Amino acid sequence: MRLFISYLRDPGTSDGPSWQTLEPQRRMVADYLKGGRSEILGEYVEIESGKGDDRPELRRAIDHARRTGAVLLIAKLDTLFRESRFITDLDQAGVEFVAVDMPEVNRLTVHIMSVLRGIQHKLDRAFDDLSEIKVRVSAIDEFILDVNEANSQEGTR
Repeated sequence: MRLFISYLRDPGTSDGPSWQTLEPQRRMVADYLKGGRSEILGEYVEIESGKGDDRPELRRAIDHARRTGAVLLIAKLDTLFRESRFITDLDQAGVEFVAVDMPEVNRLTVHIMSVLRGIQHKLDRAFDDLSEIKVRVSAIDEFILDVNEANSQEGTR
């Protein structure tokens, strides 16, 4: 019998969890396990917006999977992609995992995604830096044009 730990994530609202988000994930997990000899040892549900930078339920699910030798069953892997740290945590956790929405993903794929996410972050920062430099250069150009215009007007007097 194969043992699983289920991890679901819901962005939540001011009114609490959205069961419209969680129930489809539960169905995905049930469909994935259908017909096999398997047992879900625990379900961990994260109620957290995408802007939050903490995933305590993910850490608990990983710890539970590590302690029991169970497979971490992630309903939707894209819920972890917003923050490269979570992808890295999953990569370094040392537990077997399956992403129900992307079952072809493996440890190597997640590692590559983590690296690419880090590169994307660096490129985003570089782009922001270049945008800031462009603003400064534009201000300097305006100043030089103003000085040149003032000098040319002074020369025509």
